[in-house]
Amino acid sequence: MTRTAVACFLILLVTESYAQRNDWVLTFNRSTKGSDMTLLKLRDDSLLVSKKGTLYTIPVTRITKLEYSEGNSNTLRNMIIGTVVGGAVGFFAGNIIDNQNNSNYNPYWSAVQPTDNNYRWLIGGGGAVAGCVIGELATPGNTKSYDISNMDVNAKLVLLSSILASEGKSVKLPTIWQPKNNIHLKNGKVLIGIITDCIPDSMMEIQTSDSSLFVTPMKNIDSVEENILASHARPFNALFLKNGSIIKCSIVKLIPDSTVMIRTADSSFFTFKINEVDRIEKDTAITTVSSRSAKQTRIQTDSLSPGQRPARNITLGIFAGLNIPIGEFASSDAQGGAATTEFGMGVDVTVGKQTVGWYSSATFTINSVDKSSLGVPTDLITYLGDWESFWLMTGVRVSGRTSPQAQVYGYGQIGIMFGKAPDITLSGPGGSGSETATGASAFAFGLGGGVILSDQFNLGVRLCQANPEYTYTIIAGSTQKTGTGSQSTTCLLFTFGINF
Repeated sequence: MTRTAVACFLILLVTESYAQRNDWVLTFNRSTKGSDMTLLKLRDDSLLVSKKGTLYTIPVTRITKLEYSEGNSNTLRNMIIGTVVGGAVGFFAGNIIDNQNNSNYNPYWSAVQPTDNNYRWLIGGGGAVAGCVIGELATPGNTKSYDISNMDVNAKLVLLSSILASEGKSVKLPTIWQPKNNIHLKNGKVLIGIITDCIPDSMMEIQTSDSSLFVTPMKNIDSVEENILASHARPFNALFLKNGSIIKCSIVKLIPDSTVMIRTADSSFFTFKINEVDRIEKDTAITTVSSRSAKQTRIQTDSLSPGQRPARNITLGIFAGLNIPIGEFASSDAQGGAATTEFGMGVDVTVGKQTVGWYSSATFTINSVDKSSLGVPTDLITYLGDWESFWLMTGVRVSGRTSPQAQVYGYGQIGIMFGKAPDITLSGPGGSGSETATGASAFAFGLGGGVILSDQFNLGVRLCQANPEYTYTIIAGSTQKTGTGSQSTTCLLFTFGINF
């Protein structure tokens, strides 16, 4: 099992690393292409690139198109989902095979030998590897294209400067014209200019570098982003809201039919739903509106920093990780469960904003039993099941941001736990015996916390506790007895999760 897990995550790391390659393809006049290029810097009106260690200087007038493929941000998420789902399906399939084999075992006449839970790990590990690979293959690469065939030299220099700056390269600003917004059209072309007029459900007018006006229907626009070279410039747009408010700002991100993110003069960031916006114009004379107006007129929105997602009312997540039994559940005494460390996984839903939300989760945990703690020779044990628990709980979660890319959270929950105690079968020269238990349910509570990175990756700690009462049936030869007993069940989980 250990080797399978290591191999699975090696595959994950290698394939994800491969998916994140960032090789540029440049198209020149007469449709000739150069691939596997690294952009280095601008030198006057030329672009310095590197290909396999060799430097080339290319006049920007020759470049008509730039393309690059980068790893899709969902690749790692899909690979982890594939690993968890594939491993879970394989584990349960293997568990069915193990149970079937053990149910057919008779020490007196059957040629079938007990399996001691081998198939669940073998098939589970194979399912995890297969799910990991499928998750990676099912995620398309993210290819971005810049068609600059119709741009003049100044516009090309501005776009290339923006690209180089976004890659962390040193850039000297062109003094001919100050960049404002990159407007990505659905046909792959990129316009660089200032939004002079925009009606969200109709059209957008852009003033380009040569002062010409370009008008296009909103349905032709994929997205609008603030040019990275203009991120410290003064605001140059006026945002008119339908409630009558006017905000002096820069457009940081605009997605048609969704949201618009703005930056005000004091570098505060806000996001608005697009249906709250009446129009956007070039700022010519507005001087009295500040970020305070944005805070007062914001409707069901939250303050954002660059790179943050807009606040969502519902967040769905999945998680999996190490499941450690503690307290009586791990103890080997008469009241203990002799449970050993295994795994747990589940899904959760948060309803509400980022500070306080209603938090519900469904968690499955499994724990093996330490054979040596049962007080009988291990060679007499022909079958030994697991502790299996399903926790269905709800409660309140409180969170707060420590940085634009990280937030910490804590929660408390109550709910119900459904449990299954392990079945045991013994066999030896003097005969055979068994102990079986019915399923049970009990009141449960949970506590936990963690940190969420980039509003997506969740590192958490979870504590689940319940005291179910099981009904046991013991059969030894022709003797059968039935009794009840409670089992304190406490699980501490260290998990990694993905939020959607």
